[in-house]
Amino acid sequence: MLLAQPDRWREWASLRPDQRPDAAQTLRISARLDRLIDPPTVVALGATNIGKSTLLNALAREALAIVADEPGVTRDHVGALVDLDGLLVRWVDTPGLRPGAADAEREAVALALDAARGADLLVLCADPGEPFPDQISSAISGVGSIRVGLRADTGETPGAEAHVCALLPDDVRRLAGTLRRRLLSDDDLAWGGPWAFCDALRDRISHADA
Repeated sequence: MLLAQPDRWREWASLRPDQRPDAAQTLRISARLDRLIDPPTVVALGATNIGKSTLLNALAREALAIVADEPGVTRDHVGALVDLDGLLVRWVDTPGLRPGAADAEREAVALALDAARGADLLVLCADPGEPFPDQISSAISGVGSIRVGLRADTGETPGAEAHVCALLPDDVRRLAGTLRRRLLSDDDLAWGGPWAFCDALRDRISHADA
């Protein structure tokens, strides 16, 4: 896509102002396309022992997070660069949220919530036996989210927008595509106008009619 930009900017410059793509639309799409250069941050939130770490390992195709049946195993957030259907993201796997946690675990959760407030997308996780972390997510404003039901092989999770069994590669691929489209849509990738990927180009779009 970057290789096409010289031609697209020449075409844009050759058009009259009234023929050019809308400036506000161009800047909005460019901001999302910037995620191809600067990986967005995705934060997974949910209860303990529901398979968040297993999902991260499946997405990353390697053992990055500790996986066990002991609640609270991931006591600090684990970060990894993950390829979601062609889009590289910074994935943050947070400690499980649970009542009665030890002090160190509560501190780790607080750090994870700080990371969530700076995220580009929250993946709210649940499974057929554990609800979504709505109380936590409602305290984080201005961040897009998607509700994902884990352990889909054990049943459906009420209220989930997507379901996944992390042990099934086809499920993992489908979820990766769903998450990528939340961050960067197919329409964004098909955008035929110029991509303002630096301050100079953004200024050029903003002041084109000045």
